Amino acid sequence: LKAQSLASRLQAMGLNIKHTLFFDTVSVEADQATKKALQKFSAKLMMNFFYQNDVVTISLDETTSDTDVNDIVRVFAMAKSVEFLPGNSKVKAASFGKLKRESSIHPKIQFLS
Repeated sequence: LKAQSLASRLQAMGLNIKHTLFFDTVSVEADQATKKALQKFSAKLMMNFFYQNDVVTISLDETTSDTDVNDIVRVFAMAKSVEFLPGNSKVKAASFGKLKRESSIHPKIQFLS
């Protein structure tokens, strides 16, 4: 849900999210000036985004905290010269449409607890 929170907050700042379906990686469309500003501000906070052509990609994982998401949003706000509004990751779970599992999990699969 943190990736969804990040994407919705970046969209609220007027940024375009490249893909509508994603799990833990958010790809944000960015022009050269925005990418340059992101590189400058993210380096100060020791963040490592992936920059390619007109896209900035951010990968989150289970260790990503709400504070981390706020810091990422803050970097984008600084790069876009917009007001930063802190938030949290409480967002509605996304529908994965055609990617949603229709079958049950195979009975031989056991999960560690």
